Amino acid sequence: MKSVRKTVVLVLSALMALLLVMGTGATKAKAADKSLLRAAMQGEPQVIRSFDGMTYGGTIADMFYDGLIYWNSQTDEYLPCLATSWETIDPCTMRYHLRDDVFTKNGTQFTAKDVVYTFKLGQENGVSGVDFAYYDVDNFEIIDDFTIDIKTFEPFANAFIYLAQTTFYMHIEEDLEAAGGVDALMTDAPDAYGRYLLKEWVPGDHITAIRNENYFGEKGYFDEIEVSFIPDDTARYFAVQAGDVDVITYATTSQAAEVANIPELQLFEQSGASMQVMAFNCAEGKLFNNETLRKAIVTAINKDAITQVFTEGYGSPVQIFLPSGSSLFQEIDPALCSPYDPEAAKALLAEAGYPDGLEFTLVLPGSFQKIAEVVQANLAEIGVTMNIDAREMASWNESLRAGDFDAIIVQYSPGNNLQPFYLMDGRVPYTSKGPCQLKSDEWNDLLDQLYAESDIEAALPISKQLTEIFAEHVPAACLVSKNFLFIGDASLTGFYTATKCDMLNFDEMSIAE
Repeated sequence: MKSVRKTVVLVLSALMALLLVMGTGATKAKAADKSLLRAAMQGEPQVIRSFDGMTYGGTIADMFYDGLIYWNSQTDEYLPCLATSWETIDPCTMRYHLRDDVFTKNGTQFTAKDVVYTFKLGQENGVSGVDFAYYDVDNFEIIDDFTIDIKTFEPFANAFIYLAQTTFYMHIEEDLEAAGGVDALMTDAPDAYGRYLLKEWVPGDHITAIRNENYFGEKGYFDEIEVSFIPDDTARYFAVQAGDVDVITYATTSQAAEVANIPELQLFEQSGASMQVMAFNCAEGKLFNNETLRKAIVTAINKDAITQVFTEGYGSPVQIFLPSGSSLFQEIDPALCSPYDPEAAKALLAEAGYPDGLEFTLVLPGSFQKIAEVVQANLAEIGVTMNIDAREMASWNESLRAGDFDAIIVQYSPGNNLQPFYLMDGRVPYTSKGPCQLKSDEWNDLLDQLYAESDIEAALPISKQLTEIFAEHVPAACLVSKNFLFIGDASLTGFYTATKCDMLNFDEMSIAE
């Protein structure tokens, strides 16, 4: 029976390859007209709500909701959105002046009380509560319906920047509570007021959004946007090749290379958009509470090989712990970054007390298997056995929060300038923000200075100092930055990403004139 199945798989694989070759030379149907944009993404959101940061939810929520401010991915500017202007009252207080012309589909007006409501929803939620925890929501002050003072417990550099993230898109209390509260967002967007409103959600298949004719700003270009859920990478690619959809998210590197030979399609590439890191569990009593051992491991890793295998030219090796897209990125001397040197790694391994090698386990989301395999092969060359424990996201997250790992792969994006610095902060509990748990007074003062500095220029020298300290103590091995790839019909324009990451703003797309 196994041999029969294997034959069938081989035949199907050959057929798919043939279809792919045929597709590259075929004339594809023209993109959708103004009446409908057909998109396909790799997964389906569990809920339509912004504040809990659920996978795929932000891309959908972006059509229905807005934030107080808007980040322009083309100019790297933070611009007015639900807030028309703002000013600093004191180091812990920003005053925001709100629009008075934002209404839900039910006619309910957005006011300052909805800002308080959204922050409370966020703080009560286990997924994104960490982001909201910096804000002293109980002491937010509503000056009037359209003016609010947003306070933090202490000076916090990202207090403003966070408000452009989809996690902080505003919900409307009156409409949401009338629909049953947050549970209503499991199947609907009853408080929507964005460029588009929810028309239908067919679980497991698609979500259709219809243009909001009462939107306060520039109306959506398309009458409707239909977002299909196609988990299989090849199936999504075939769909855009055949003209069944007009744009797809998360294209593979091989697909991206082929698009250059298909005039009907175009590739959009978000460079420097993410960074994959192997974080060591440096807590007291753990294997990697040994700086020399950490240096041995990092020195044994061939980042160029990882980049070639994992990105196939659509990415770059990472030497420091900040993605190049971060506004706090600072170059340092490459010699400080434990460059690849297997012989030096062996010497460090012996110095660390493991002349005969050792064994440990790397926990990772399954999507980073290729990275892990290169690291595994590199470490085998110096006598280290690294077991690979690839997990589903829920299980990976559970292991991370419990601190139940020797080393773990995490991913950062530059939308949050401070997030990678939490690799150095042992005061942060085990989350994707504080996986290393390396405790040191040496850099805590610098971290606190950086957390409180809202002026980017003033923050740069602090960032450089911390970058050099990180390179010295290596609480993590920074590996590779993989670009996010999207493929769309050649007639489309407006490929804007949200919050410096992998989310396409479908509601900003249009057909080029």
